[in-house]
Amino acid sequence: MADLLRDKVQRTNLFVMVLAWGASSFCFYILGFYMKYIPGDIFINTIITSFCDAVSSIVTGIISQRIGPQKTMTFGFGLSAVGGIALMVLGKSEISIMVFILLTKFGISICFTLCYIITATYFPSIVCSRVFGICNIFSRISTVLSPLMAEVTPPIPMCIYVFVCFVSMVSSMLLK
Repeated sequence: MADLLRDKVQRTNLFVMVLAWGASSFCFYILGFYMKYIPGDIFINTIITSFCDAVSSIVTGIISQRIGPQKTMTFGFGLSAVGGIALMVLGKSEISIMVFILLTKFGISICFTLCYIITATYFPSIVCSRVFGICNIFSRISTVLSPLMAEVTPPIPMCIYVFVCFVSMVSSMLLK
């Protein structure tokens, strides 16, 4: 563990990944809890977002191979933040709300998938399991907070969502 913290690059990557894991998990699950407030049939909405998750998992690998995992994660958090802002500002009709939910879900699913890829790629195998454990602890803690935030009076949950995505987008640029 001391080797991990001694190296500046690994220490920075660990900090960024802890933040990315926590943000991805928090944002992924807050959208799930927030689904009950979206107009329309909750079952149809859930099926559509689940399909979006599946597509994003496939697309993540393709995008990541083309532009790199770090830029893909920055893109994913940025896409989620833009979708969250659009949901708050422009989400007036059922169709626009569903489109923006899909946009946010697509972006955060990209980031959630990339957390596994980047952790395994950016850290030496000797410390990789420790990094996974550390990141997973923070991910679980943030997941516990997501239902609490989803129940706060709107638009506060989406404001928190956008803030977390924006901070994670900026910090993901520090990955080396």
